[in-house]
Amino acid sequence: MIVNMSCGICIFRRERENLEAERAQHLNKIHDLQEHVQEKERQFLELQEHVLYLLFGFVIKNGTRNITKLHIVAQEAILYKYEQIREAQAWIARAQEMDALQSSTNHSLLAELRERTEQYNQLWTGCQRQDNAMLRCSLSADSQDISSSEDSTDDENMNIKNNI
Repeated sequence: MIVNMSCGICIFRRERENLEAERAQHLNKIHDLQEHVQEKERQFLELQEHVLYLLFGFVIKNGTRNITKLHIVAQEAILYKYEQIREAQAWIARAQEMDALQSSTNHSLLAELRERTEQYNQLWTGCQRQDNAMLRCSLSADSQDISSSEDSTDDENMNIKNNI
């Protein structure tokens, strides 16, 4: 029973270490994605500046007659970049939720292991007490048997002496 419990603890520790390693990987991915989002936001700002530069350069060269086409292309590029940023942020939110779920699961498993270990220890202590009580009863019964057998041998010896 002790071996089963220690194996269970070993398995739990191994699982916990795996979960912690997986959690560390998720945290690294979250960090990498946050850096990626920051890089995309920086690129987006550069694109906006570049579009404005092109737009003003176009206006200066050509006047305002073809500005709407350029404006539409710029708006589409901006919307595309915004969509990429939103997708990355949604992925980060999902990764953080998974991390929180793993963390709470890990804490729940630890609490359950502590509770079961305490129950096992209480059962083990109870078994030891019962074993000690049975041993005392056995010793007491043996000593009573020995003293009663001594009394009966004394009585037999007296009977033999009286018959002689």
